[in-house]
Amino acid sequence: WKADADGILVFTGLFSATVAAFIIESYGNLQPDPSAVSVSLLVHMSQQLAGLSNGTHIDAAVRRAHTASFRPPASAVWVNALWFLSLVASLTCALLATLLQQWARRYLHRTQRRYAPHARARIRAFFAEGADRYHIATVVELLPALLHVAVFLFFAGLVVFVFDIHRGIAAGILALVVGCGLAYAVLTVFPVIFHDGPFQTPLSTAAWYLCHLFLRSAWAAGEYVLVGAGKVAAASTQKVQKRLAARAHHRSTVSRLGWASVWRTRHGSSPGG
Repeated sequence: WKADADGILVFTGLFSATVAAFIIESYGNLQPDPSAVSVSLLVHMSQQLAGLSNGTHIDAAVRRAHTASFRPPASAVWVNALWFLSLVASLTCALLATLLQQWARRYLHRTQRRYAPHARARIRAFFAEGADRYHIATVVELLPALLHVAVFLFFAGLVVFVFDIHRGIAAGILALVVGCGLAYAVLTVFPVIFHDGPFQTPLSTAAWYLCHLFLRSAWAAGEYVLVGAGKVAAASTQKVQKRLAARAHHRSTVSRLGWASVWRTRHGSSPGG
């Protein structure tokens, strides 16, 4: 655990610095350009001075047009939202990695004290059982998954950011990001299909659970359909058997008594009368 946390901290530090540098470049698009505001104010002042010298009045609508509220473009909003989310996820991962280091040091400190061998074994078993009970291994797997989510958020924001600058470059970056995403998806489901495969990602465990849940649901639905079809087939078979039994009974009655007796039984008279 401690070695995993050390590697995550190093990568998180470098990645967070990279994302912060891009955010410094892009967050200015969420605010009005100071130079444009200055030009607008100068134009408004010159119009006021010209109006005073000529004795004309500037309409309030013109003033409001120059002081209209600024609305950032949608692409700038998306870019900054994705990059800020990426930065928050990366810093959260760094915080959890730091906590994991503290937990690992505490675990080693408690289990490696100089006690008698049997006491040390009991203490180690006690803390190991607690680690299994509170799913420390799941937390360790969650850290790389959170970091990978931060990386893909940064990639998505990078595509949107470059798309407004040059669409050709953005198309190339998008192709690389899509290829990376497909490779990541293949590596995620690889151990689900090939159980002895060495390749996996932090999301492979979740993919394994989802796959088994889908298979169980499909199996239960198939059993329900088969049972329902069996009940319908059994009911149809019983109806057919009853009809065949009634016809057989009728034929046997006719063969034993003859048509005349059957007619008298049903109509109360002979066929000719």
